[in-house]
This record gives sequence, structure tokens and C-alpha cells, in this order.
Amino acid sequence: MPTFPDRTEISDERHLALGQAVEKAGPRGITVDDLMALDLPQFAARSCVNGPLMQWRKKG
Repeated sequence: MPTFPDRTEISDERHLALGQAVEKAGPRGITVDDLMALDLPQFAARSCVNGPLMQWRKKG
């Protein structure tokens, strides 16, 4: 099971796809617009990306 940086499990497919995209971006990071352009599952709008991103930030 994949994990967040704080080692809690990632069970939501959206979070897994988001985490993989952020990890692939590496130290340079990735913008919300770039994430939306990747056409990730269920991330069709900026508001759909912001909630999971805030959860990721809280997890470190």
C-alpha cells in the first residue's frame, strides 16, 4: 500500500494519482494548473485539486 510522507496509507485513488504526479515532478514541484493539465482521475477543475492538495500538505 502506498503511503503519504507521514507514512499513513493512501487508499484513495485520487490521492495516489496526485501523489505520483507530485513525486514525479521532483524538487522543482508542480503547479495546480500543471496538475489539471495531466488529466488525473476526478481532477477536472481547480477546486477538485485544491482539497486533496491541502490534505497532502497537512500530511507533510
